[in-house]
Amino acid sequence: MRNSCKIAVGSLLMIACAFMPVAGQDARDMEMVGRAMYDGDLSYFNVLDDYLYVSTEKSNPPRGLFTVVNISNPAHPLRINTVYEEDHIRDFLTVDSLLYMSIFGGGVVIYNVQDPSTPVERVRFNEDRGFGRLMKYNNYLASSYGPVNIIDIQDPFDPEIVCDIDFGYSAYWYNIDFFGDYLLSIVERGHIPYFSVSFEIYNISDLSNPVQVFSDSLDSMLGWVGGQIKVIGNFAYLGGPFDGIRIYNINDPSDPQLTATMFENYVFSEFELRNNRLYAGTYSGELLTIDVTQPANPEITHEFYTRLYPYNMRESGDRLYFETGADAVSFLEISDPDSPVLDGKYVPGSFTWGVARFEDYAYLVDGNSGFKVVDVSDAENPVGVNYYYTSNQTHNVFVDDGLLFLADNEAGVLIFSLDDPLNPEYLSTVYTESNVNDMYATGNLLFIANTFDGFRIADITDPSDPQIIGGYSGNPSNYCGAIMAQGNYAYTAEEQDGLCVYDLSDINNPVKVTCYNEVGYISDLFISGNILFLSDYQNGLVTLDISNPSNPVFMDQAEFEQSCDLWADGNTIFVAARYSGIKAFDVTNAYAIQLIGSYNDDNFCTGIYAQNDTIYVAAGGGGLSILRYDESLGIEDISAKPDNILLSQNYPNPFNASTVIRYSIDMPLPVKISIYDLLGREVDSFDEGIMPAGRHDLIWKPGNRWPSGLYFCSIQAGNHEESRKMLFLK
Repeated sequence: MRNSCKIAVGSLLMIACAFMPVAGQDARDMEMVGRAMYDGDLSYFNVLDDYLYVSTEKSNPPRGLFTVVNISNPAHPLRINTVYEEDHIRDFLTVDSLLYMSIFGGGVVIYNVQDPSTPVERVRFNEDRGFGRLMKYNNYLASSYGPVNIIDIQDPFDPEIVCDIDFGYSAYWYNIDFFGDYLLSIVERGHIPYFSVSFEIYNISDLSNPVQVFSDSLDSMLGWVGGQIKVIGNFAYLGGPFDGIRIYNINDPSDPQLTATMFENYVFSEFELRNNRLYAGTYSGELLTIDVTQPANPEITHEFYTRLYPYNMRESGDRLYFETGADAVSFLEISDPDSPVLDGKYVPGSFTWGVARFEDYAYLVDGNSGFKVVDVSDAENPVGVNYYYTSNQTHNVFVDDGLLFLADNEAGVLIFSLDDPLNPEYLSTVYTESNVNDMYATGNLLFIANTFDGFRIADITDPSDPQIIGGYSGNPSNYCGAIMAQGNYAYTAEEQDGLCVYDLSDINNPVKVTCYNEVGYISDLFISGNILFLSDYQNGLVTLDISNPSNPVFMDQAEFEQSCDLWADGNTIFVAARYSGIKAFDVTNAYAIQLIGSYNDDNFCTGIYAQNDTIYVAAGGGGLSILRYDESLGIEDISAKPDNILLSQNYPNPFNASTVIRYSIDMPLPVKISIYDLLGREVDSFDEGIMPAGRHDLIWKPGNRWPSGLYFCSIQAGNHEESRKMLFLK
């Protein structure tokens, strides 16, 4: 059976929902075993020995925090502690066993991290002035944001500002480095679109009286790009708001000489130096290794493509660490500097909309754009290990048969190969000319629900070259939020018309055959055999008999509010119900569905996936929740293939109005179910078509057509035949 996941939450619904703080409560039948928390947006980080210190921030309410991550195994970073901070964090610097942290409100906080699992605050150095990027200078700490502050930390628990260089009004971004008793800086002044960039040098031999000895205007520009500066021997390398790197001889700091401008094809975002190699990030997404053994004649020896520009570089041991715009810290092994190898990533938690799983990884739809990859092999310690960034707001994720499909709003459906599940490989895009909400793959077909333009069908026989072959253009004002297909029919959730059914006999020209509108807002669909499950946002879980697809028949309903996403696991339907958490229903008898389990999660639960005894929940501001459920719920895993072909005893038996016929097959096979009376006459038959491996249910309703008595149910699956007795009592 193919491993597949369906996530369907309409974008209009998601935008309207408020965010809730992280919370979790004990449940009667389910328990939380792990959570990949949503900490906020990645801001800065630093490295000390085998530990990564990562700061993240949230704007509502405004606060920051830093997370301690054990990276002794870079392929599986382990989050070990989180420390909350009352203000946003601007930068980190680690010196010996101390962590220096600059904060937005002005000041530096010093933590003792001798035991990284329990950072201890030692000093809170509050000052009403700007503190930003931090760097070490002799026995001093230099901070640059508005002014440059140089802080004496010889006694680390009694810091003192000994130098204050004010670059003037509106100097809002620059970078600094040191050459002996001189401070070199790139300063940007003014406001977009008109501002200037200058290269300035200060003599700080007397820290109490810094003196400017050089200033030279660089290029002005119509746009903002930060400047970088790095001192290498007697040379200063300048990059940023101009093309390439400018190299100055600073042997005489009061009269530096421009000796060369090189690598003009790049605009640089960040510099880091290690062992005669300058690692230079570019805004076009490259990380260059530059040999500076001869500083006046540098040479590019390697180019590593990062997709998004690398910045905030830090080197430690044999690794280079850097951020990208994808909110990930990447680990680059550089023991051979001219052949670097990416050997790990740490991805903070995400505000999640949806979730899918494949092998040991969960794929989370990010709240802003793209998806994150979380290693869930250890359910108690899930950890973000990769990130794929897109420029659009992503809605849903779907995994089927080694492929990942991402609903990327107006960009269409992005298709990825999961041959390497840790590193999904982008293959292609299905562009549908309308915002994409949901998709469902079956066989070689991909069904795509558009926001305001019906649905499309793509042939994905070659997933690297998908082709749209059909579809149905609906009412532009009729929001289409979810889609599934089975056999010769497609089923869509449409805002105005409810559940709509389409005949796919001519796959190129689907025909609408009916709509069932006795429901509210449908947020998700799931089909098992001849039963269709609806997630009705206003009214809860609804079951419909679709043995005759052109005439869906109401079976039962479990009433509750804010029903979002569905996942079926055997006889159990799991529902993500926004702020009321997770609910489990026994649907063995679809005419009498029963609530059998729940978990009260106060987070924004919108996406769900269940496998074996584990539930994965996209919990909005709670990140990814991982729950375990008790086997007493009677849940059967349909992802596991049955050992053979089996026709189970019908339920109930005896019966009057209807009975459920269950069968299991261990591979995709054509299936036909036939009903015979005592004389051997066929009184009813159901040609199921080719059914996937797993367990399936079919409902037989004799009605008034046949008398009470003994009947025989027979299954023909491929070459296999089997029969069961059934007693019908009116």
